Amino acid sequence: MRGIFIVAALALAPRVPRIREADALAGQWRFTISAPERGEMVVRMRITEAQGGAWTAASRLGAARAFVPWWKYQLGRLTGKVPDGGSLVVLDAHVSGPGRFRGAFRSEMIGKYTVDGTVGKDRITGVFRRDSSGASVGTFFATRDAAAEPVRDYRSLARTIADTLVGDVFDPRLARTEPWKTFLGAVARDMSRATDDLDAMAAFYSNLPGLGLSHVELVRDPVLARLPIDSLTSRVWGPPDSLVRFQFIGPGVGYMLVRKWDAVTSAIDRAFRRLDSARANALIIDLRGNPGGDNSAGAPLAHLFRDTTYAGVLLTNKWFSVHAAPPTVAELSGTPLVTRDEGIEIVRAIRANGAVRAGAVPRAPYFAGKVYVLIDGRSASASEPIAHHLRSTGRATLIGQRTAGAMLMHLPHDLGDGWVLLVPEADFYAANGARLEGHGVMPDIVTPSREALVVAAREIAKADAHAGAVVESIALVSLGRWMASVDAYRRAITTRPEPNIRATLERTIKRRLGQAPDDKDAKAALEALTAVRDH
Repeated sequence: MRGIFIVAALALAPRVPRIREADALAGQWRFTISAPERGEMVVRMRITEAQGGAWTAASRLGAARAFVPWWKYQLGRLTGKVPDGGSLVVLDAHVSGPGRFRGAFRSEMIGKYTVDGTVGKDRITGVFRRDSSGASVGTFFATRDAAAEPVRDYRSLARTIADTLVGDVFDPRLARTEPWKTFLGAVARDMSRATDDLDAMAAFYSNLPGLGLSHVELVRDPVLARLPIDSLTSRVWGPPDSLVRFQFIGPGVGYMLVRKWDAVTSAIDRAFRRLDSARANALIIDLRGNPGGDNSAGAPLAHLFRDTTYAGVLLTNKWFSVHAAPPTVAELSGTPLVTRDEGIEIVRAIRANGAVRAGAVPRAPYFAGKVYVLIDGRSASASEPIAHHLRSTGRATLIGQRTAGAMLMHLPHDLGDGWVLLVPEADFYAANGARLEGHGVMPDIVTPSREALVVAAREIAKADAHAGAVVESIALVSLGRWMASVDAYRRAITTRPEPNIRATLERTIKRRLGQAPDDKDAKAALEALTAVRDH
């Protein structure tokens, strides 16, 4: 969503004979793009070439220079992100048959997709697919458009953005700071030059970094704009079981990968029941790349503490309008404690009280074993309070890299005409007073993100050499370090055999050799594994 240079292209298919449909396309078109998770955007493009079955379209010339800071514009030209002529979007297509085209769509703002569609004298339609044979995940269509005036009233949009941000951001004092004055002034100036939705988005996002605040987003999504707040907070964006993966990766060692916090409480509860049934003594919670989500991030805390635990406090402009600092310990005692997972409950509480404590009430089964949390620079938002709380209480060892430092609570605001502004309405301070926004959470053990599971295995080995070696073997084979994984397996079986792990290593290495028969390390690893005799 924060792309500044936007380049879209339909990759050229093999040359086909010149056809009449391509020849008749020259002129200005209005493209309406409904992209996955991006809502609806109108972009004006002019088709300037139509030869040999190919056609090329570009958005307004020079727009990139108008909306992008000079140094970023120059960098974009050098890297090819800003095409010749300074357009924000360029589309090159090849007709694949009478009335049809195909290719690949690429956009830093919208994403990368394969496309196919139909082309005619007065209408172009297409669908987005994640791969050439996949299901449709979005659409676009274009009609001729000779108009010169802006698609919408973008000056008015800029004023509404300013009023909404200033009125609802968690700390009203921010609007009086120079970064905010600069940002709002630049958005008003650049949106006054906007001619379509892409211009408006570029005007917003090219200036956003100067604001120095996370969780501020602008989208045009008429469906989202019509939804009431209680529907939005209860909306589930994906099956919970697809967001949480749990398995045992060593004797007594559970591994829980959480891709996103999105109504995943039931999946988390099932994982802890499996841990309890297996009498496991170690748990690895993998939050690498987890961008955050909803209140279900507190679900693991309910199984890791014997008593009700308080993780931090959310503060809105209702608090900061009359207080210059976060609550003291005495002041916190009078604020409500929200422990339920329903998002609407916490929204109602913070809007009513201005300050709300977030925490978790114990839920069976309790897990008393060692806990290791894997984090990196993409662990953000709701992932950060749980990581901080587990580290600050000594309940877990954090391994990896500093988290994103993007911990605010934002809520959508309908700006009219399908525009939605996500405004950070609440700031978060941890139970020990630490502010996570802009700071993040440091791990106990710093290591490259991809090595975090290996390091966790070595920490486990300090208490249980066998289990640690098994986990390390699995971690190393997942990284393609074939011989090292076999060496770890050798250490594991000095005490007892692990036929399941052996089968996993053999299957994974053989799969690699099927893809790359000349991989010398994989060959050597398979030979070494074959020579190993379980004791």
